[in-house]
Amino acid sequence: MRSIKLILAIIAIAVCLINSGAQAQDEDWHTKGRKLLSQHRYDEAIEAFSTAIDIIPRDYQSYNFRGVAYALKKDFDKAMADYNKAIDIRPRYAEAYNNRGFAHTQTGNLKAALNDYTRALEINPFLVDAYNNKAWVLATASDQRIRNGGEAVRLAKKAVELKADINSMDALAAAHAAVGNFDTAVDVQRKAIQKLMLENKTADVHKYLLHLKSYRAQQALLIDYSARAKITGSQTAKASPKSSTPKTPASTDKALKTASAKNPPKPKTAPASGKKQSKPTQPAVSAKSKKTVATAKKPTPAAASQDKIAPTRAAKAAPPAKAQKKPVAARKPEPVVAAPARKTAATVVKPLPYTIQISSFRDPQQSIQVARKLNTNGDPAFTSPVDISGKGRWYRVFVGNYTSLAEARSAADELKRRKFRYVNIAKKPYTVQIGKPIPRNKVRQIQTDLKAKGYFSYQLPSKTDPNQIRILIGAFANKKAAAGLVRQLTTDGFNPEIAIK
Repeated sequence: MRSIKLILAIIAIAVCLINSGAQAQDEDWHTKGRKLLSQHRYDEAIEAFSTAIDIIPRDYQSYNFRGVAYALKKDFDKAMADYNKAIDIRPRYAEAYNNRGFAHTQTGNLKAALNDYTRALEINPFLVDAYNNKAWVLATASDQRIRNGGEAVRLAKKAVELKADINSMDALAAAHAAVGNFDTAVDVQRKAIQKLMLENKTADVHKYLLHLKSYRAQQALLIDYSARAKITGSQTAKASPKSSTPKTPASTDKALKTASAKNPPKPKTAPASGKKQSKPTQPAVSAKSKKTVATAKKPTPAAASQDKIAPTRAAKAAPPAKAQKKPVAARKPEPVVAAPARKTAATVVKPLPYTIQISSFRDPQQSIQVARKLNTNGDPAFTSPVDISGKGRWYRVFVGNYTSLAEARSAADELKRRKFRYVNIAKKPYTVQIGKPIPRNKVRQIQTDLKAKGYFSYQLPSKTDPNQIRILIGAFANKKAAAGLVRQLTTDGFNPEIAIK
C-alpha cells in the first residue's frame, strides 16, 4: 500500500513538472518567435516577437529578430527601424549592425552597408556573417567607387579561417575573381560545390555552378545594387534563417544566402529554401569583355542567441544604508535631539525610483517562484503585476531598488556579466504600501497573511525612521498603474495605499 502511494506521488510530481515546463515554454514569446522564424512563418514570428517586446519593452534581441523577419519579407524599412531600436538599447550589438548592413545592401545603400559591417566587426572580430557580407559587396559591386577586390580577398580569407562553409567559400571565390585570380576562384568554387554535395544540400547547387561557369570563362561577378533595389522583388529569392541553439551565448543565427536575378543577361536563381523555379539562363559572354553581371548573393542576417529568461541569481542590490543613531544629550533631553536625528535619517533613506526587470510570466506563481529563488540566494527580487493591452495581465520580476540611474546601471552591468538575457532598467517610482511602517518583529505575520492570499511582498525602511519597516508590493511608473492592485488588496481585507518608494 505504501509503495502504491509512493508511485502515485512520484507520478503527480512528474505531471506538475511537465505542466510547469510546458507553461514556461508557452510564455517565452522570444523562443516561440525564433521557432516560427526558422519555419519561415514570418508573420506569426513578427507577432510573437511583438508580444515579447510588449512584455519586456527593452528586449533588444526580440527587436533584432523581428527585424530579420521583416527583412525576409522584404520590408526593409521596418527591418531597419527594428535594428535601429535594438542598437539604441544595446549600442554594442554586432549582429544588429550586420543585419542593418544587410538591409542597406538590399536597398542599394552600399556605403551605409559597409559602415555597418565594419562596425559589426569592430565589436565582434569573430562574426563570420559580417566578414562574408562585406567581402561579397566589395567583390561584386559594379560601382567602382565601392568595388575593392583586394580587401574582399582579405575579409573572405578571414571568414574561411573562422568557418569554411559554402557561404564563406563562395565569397572567397568571388573575391579572387574580382582581382583576376580566376584559377584560384575556380578551385575554391569547385570545393564549395563539392562540400555542398557532401552535405546533401543539392537544391542550391545550380546557382553556385553559375558562378563557377563565370570564373571558368574568366569573368568576375558584377552587380548593380542600386538598380536591383528598384525591382519590385518578384525576381528576388527569399532567404531563410537557420535554426540555432539558444544555449550558446556567443553563437549567431544566419539566413541561408540566396541569389537574385537582375536584368538579362544575368541568370535567374532559385530560392534558398529549395523551391523549384524555371531553369536559369546563362550569363552572356562578351568576346571583348572578361566581366559579366552575375547573380546577387544576399548578405546574411545574423541574430544573437538568447540565454535563459530567468537565471538562478541576480545582481545584489545595495542594501539601504543604516541611519546613524542620534546623539542623546545627558542633561537636556527636552530639546528633543530627535529632530536633527530624524532629518539625518531622511537624507540617508532616499527615494528609490529605479529597478531592474529580469523576466515576466503570465502565471503569478511562476513569477513568485523565480523571485523567491533569487531571494534565497541573497538577491532582493520582487514581483509586480502589469496589464498589457491586448495581452492580459502579466507578472514581472524585478531585482533591487536604486536611488539613481547610475547606481542602477552599475547593478545592470553586473547582471549582464552573470549572463541574464533580460536586463532592463526601469523607472518605477511608485509602489503599494500595506498599512503604516511597523517594527521589524511584526513584519513576518503581515507578509504571511499576504502570502496566503497570493501576494509577494518586499521590505524597505521607513523614510522617516529606518528602524520602522514598510511592507510593499510591486513597482509602478505612475499612480494609475498601481490603482488596480490597491483595489484588489482592499477587497482582500488589507489596508493598502499608493506610496513613493
